[in-house]
Amino acid sequence: MKIINRYLFTTVALLSFILMASCNDRKELNQDAPNQLLVELIPDKHTTVKLSEYFKDNYEVIQLKGIVVGNIRHLFYIDSLVILDGRSTEGLLLTFDKDGNYKRTLLRKGQGPREVITLETVKKHNGKVFALVNFGREIWEINPENGDLENKIKMPEEILYPEDFGFIGENIVLFKSNRNLGIEIPQYHLYTYNPLTKKVTGRYYEIDPESSEYISFSINGNIVNDSDSTALYFKSFKQSIDQITQNGLTPYLSFKQNEYSFPEDKLHGKNTFEGFINYCKGSKYIWGHNTISAGNNIIISRFIYDDKVFTNFINKKDTTSQSTLRVIDDIVTGKTYALSDDPWGNVVCTEDHKFYFVYPSGLFQSMQKKEALNNDLFTSANYDTNDLIIILHEK
Repeated sequence: MKIINRYLFTTVALLSFILMASCNDRKELNQDAPNQLLVELIPDKHTTVKLSEYFKDNYEVIQLKGIVVGNIRHLFYIDSLVILDGRSTEGLLLTFDKDGNYKRTLLRKGQGPREVITLETVKKHNGKVFALVNFGREIWEINPENGDLENKIKMPEEILYPEDFGFIGENIVLFKSNRNLGIEIPQYHLYTYNPLTKKVTGRYYEIDPESSEYISFSINGNIVNDSDSTALYFKSFKQSIDQITQNGLTPYLSFKQNEYSFPEDKLHGKNTFEGFINYCKGSKYIWGHNTISAGNNIIISRFIYDDKVFTNFINKKDTTSQSTLRVIDDIVTGKTYALSDDPWGNVVCTEDHKFYFVYPSGLFQSMQKKEALNNDLFTSANYDTNDLIIILHEK
């Protein structure tokens, strides 16, 4: 089966549909962040990045067996179980054992009592699976061992239709890019919410009612957990990454202003959807920078510049970055990937100094490394087999 890679889909969506983002921020951001990182983004079409610059030469492989699964978006471990958000005839949310053997389905698509219409994203917390479902109306708490649905957390009207979430302690932090048009009160891109008291405990970055009309159908931001008590928040056209804790929001990493920075004044005023898209595509500025995968030492993200999708690697230890169109995989396959053409780079999990990459089965054609050519998992991979999960270890 030929698998559709998430980032190829995202690239197409980004080129066609992107948010005219709001910068009308509520002043609840604590600017006192002495350890804030400062990174400069410089798209360079001549730069080629070697994976060995960021990762160790050892790696692990997860081979999914027992069912056909594609479009893998998220993956994580809970004890010895692998929890996977993908697409299969068996359902939307699946579990496998540590050897990659299919065990059970946790969520199916449908309108029955234990089925969902949509699955936006999935996270783990306190040994349980939490799934944001039904267009962001609810978060379902699921026991991964037996598949039991243990709780449904309904979103209050103010927070309806979030696109991503995470946990900071017992509070939930949620991101949404558009307003709920059914209510007139001010609404925000970022909320913290206590599901026990059913109270909103924090609101950040007010959504501009005018510019929110330019919401796209593409991914427009994300939340990643830095630990059980902290999360990182990033959003399209935002010039920084924030850190969220129980004490509020602080700047974590800022992008240095330079000739590639998107002009602030273009994010305000009356714009047509088509006019703004055409301006972005014809400009020499970075845009469509909307998701991050954050490890202990490395942050990987993607953005569009000069109508091409660049992959950006940030080394948090020395705050250097490289934005590239080509990656040499000198660890696993020995191949060079043109990132605008090859479906490489879909990170589905980061934890414990590890990055989990989806390697579509087609990537194992024309391998260069001797070790890869002698690996039965790689040589047997073809367009009719499941993608492999390659786990790389940060330096």
